[in-house]
Amino acid sequence: GYIKQTFVPKSNTLNIVLQEDNQKLDEVVVVGYGSMKQKNITGSVSTISAEELEDLPVSNLSEALQGMVNGLTVELGSSRPGTNANEVYIRQNRTFTGISKDGGNSTPLIIIDDVIQLGTNGQPSMEQFNMLDPSEVESITVLRDASAAIYGSRAANGVILITTKKGSSDKLKITFSTTNSVQTRTKLADMLSYDEFVNTIQSKGTDAQRALLGTTHTDWNDEIYQNAFGTDNNLSVAGKITKNLPFRASIGYYNQSGLLRTDNAERYTGSITLNPSFFKDHLKLNINAKGSINKNTFANTSAIWAASTMNPTIPVYSGLDTFGGYTEAIDNTGAPVNGAVMNPVGLLNMNDSQSTVKRFIGNIDADYRLHFFPDLKLHATLGYDYAQGKGSVYVPAEAAQNYTTSGLDYTYGPQKKVNRLLTLYANYNKLVESIKSSFDVTAGYDYQYWKSTTPLYYETNTLGEIQKTSKATDDRHVLLSYYGRLNYSFDDRYTVTGTFRTDGSSRFGVNNRWGYFPSASLAWRVSGEDFFTKAKFLSFVDDLKIRTSYG
Repeated sequence: GYIKQTFVPKSNTLNIVLQEDNQKLDEVVVVGYGSMKQKNITGSVSTISAEELEDLPVSNLSEALQGMVNGLTVELGSSRPGTNANEVYIRQNRTFTGISKDGGNSTPLIIIDDVIQLGTNGQPSMEQFNMLDPSEVESITVLRDASAAIYGSRAANGVILITTKKGSSDKLKITFSTTNSVQTRTKLADMLSYDEFVNTIQSKGTDAQRALLGTTHTDWNDEIYQNAFGTDNNLSVAGKITKNLPFRASIGYYNQSGLLRTDNAERYTGSITLNPSFFKDHLKLNINAKGSINKNTFANTSAIWAASTMNPTIPVYSGLDTFGGYTEAIDNTGAPVNGAVMNPVGLLNMNDSQSTVKRFIGNIDADYRLHFFPDLKLHATLGYDYAQGKGSVYVPAEAAQNYTTSGLDYTYGPQKKVNRLLTLYANYNKLVESIKSSFDVTAGYDYQYWKSTTPLYYETNTLGEIQKTSKATDDRHVLLSYYGRLNYSFDDRYTVTGTFRTDGSSRFGVNNRWGYFPSASLAWRVSGEDFFTKAKFLSFVDDLKIRTSYG
């Protein structure tokens, strides 16, 4: 890399000489269970800093990652706001995750401030990753190939480590950011125009079909779609309460309307971070607490098909009281025609589906560097992740969409998820200058408990009659892990890394409970060799490293 430089032009000619940024090689990069200098990393590791995330007009981290990391692909999911449907794939891995019970998924393992994020089935999940405000992020590290093996089978699709911002400056710093956007539909299904539709029915339709033509000109797509406004706002305060107690607190508000008129997502967030240090910085604590409340209103997406196929010659409103006043196709009994296309506007406005999800993530990290042996560091993490979601559905009895069942009127939830984590590890780091060698050794233990419960609930109509029953669920498991890593570097040119991890899951029988995950990697920093510095034809190359790994 090269040092960033700023110049003020004083003439029509500006001569700029790029200066190598040798400090890049000495930068400390967050890796699994600790950190390493960039030059000593043997695996495939990419880092994104807070500066690179600034000023990006995005509302979630998955959008921010597009084009930022080699081998990382972001697939945009549903355009519905609040669904967090974007998926991230590292090197297009679509592998089975060894400890999943229902077929696995292709999501990389997400770790936010040392807390592993798990979804509904106890598998890696993008949910909290997509809900995290990009302005809260200090750095993102992406582990690929064997460098992720220290996290075991769940890291088969790679690992994404997120470190959030902390307080550090002596001066009080207040920051406010806002991102406002407007989304609009760019493409619709290829359909006949109004005139083409009428001419086709008049020339090729039956008498019964021609009788269904009206005199109104209705653009059903215009009736259900809108330009969707979104706003994302964040206010943070950072500084120091005392000399040894930095802090950072933030609040955020996000509101995004959907392209469908009744779609909306609203989110309130808050976080606080305390970073006290004791005993002349031998003991450092990192205390994080994050909370969010997400409120979603879900549109009936059946309106999309209906708008594409509805008769454009009939009006939206019938002028009658039946079916909420919306024009519908009815039979000789006055009931909606079975299988007929329903009024798209009625499908949206006469369906009230809402959910509220509350979430808390907290952790306490402790790093203690021994007074009598400063090369040895002990680390402990206590993490807790709790989420609760519930919702309601209401469709009035007169609505055509549930006319035969007298509408819908029920609540569901609360679904509760609990994730508890304990991490303990020791790290020994030593530079022996007399033999031009550095050693980095880590050994640790993890305990993770995960639980998801959903109570029994009934889907009822407006008369209180049961239409469907959803059974209660109770899913829980424990994962125990032991792991170690050795990194040896000679003369900042030759580096070897070996890792080993064993996972024991309560989801498997006693005789098949443990899995073992070794890995090894080698790196040769060619640019550190004498012949490289003397080769003029390679003068344009700043740093060259050859590496290989297996795991």
